[in-house]
Amino acid sequence: MAVIGILMALNKRQRNKEGSFVDISMTRSMLPWLVYAASFLDNPDQLPRRGCGHLTGAYACYNIYETSDGKQMSLGALEPAFWQKFCETVSKPQWVSMQFDDEGREELIDAVRNLFKEKTRIQWEEIFGQIDACCEPVLSLQEAIDHPISRSDNYWIRSSSAEGENEILTGFPILFSGRPGELKLPPPHHGEHTAEILKSLGYQNEVIAEMRDKGVISL
Repeated sequence: MAVIGILMALNKRQRNKEGSFVDISMTRSMLPWLVYAASFLDNPDQLPRRGCGHLTGAYACYNIYETSDGKQMSLGALEPAFWQKFCETVSKPQWVSMQFDDEGREELIDAVRNLFKEKTRIQWEEIFGQIDACCEPVLSLQEAIDHPISRSDNYWIRSSSAEGENEILTGFPILFSGRPGELKLPPPHHGEHTAEILKSLGYQNEVIAEMRDKGVISL
């Protein structure tokens, strides 16, 4: 959001020669992600609750299911075409018309839940690997980092700290002409540049040392 705000301010300056003070709030940056839930504010009785909405587990077509090995698969076949493809893949054509049947929704959820418990997660991955049905495995953090998609284009960067310890850093998500970003310098340690910055602001070594001794800063 900060980058977007800066670019917008630069664009404004280019158009009318007027500068802007860009104020970025972490909270305000997260609020737009609530746009779906906020659309129900005028009707509190319809506010999203777990198990009571299209995207909160009320229907079998959009849910999380446990597999036979205790892992999980996510099913996001909200659009009828995806749901139909899912039903065809698992040889359950009778489920197609039941997608949003409120009377039988709990029964259908139980049926799909029992279906997923018949196979391991990797078996379901093999079945839906080339099927466009929005059915994907739920990965652990380590699995997400080790996934081939994450390993390509520098999504994750392995670096070494000054102490020689291995670190995993998030890469730059934007590609420029198909080329990913790369790590030029390792991230600074806590307080690594504090003295340098304070000196650039006119603070003398004695004052910096005093602030360090009092615990005001860390070097």
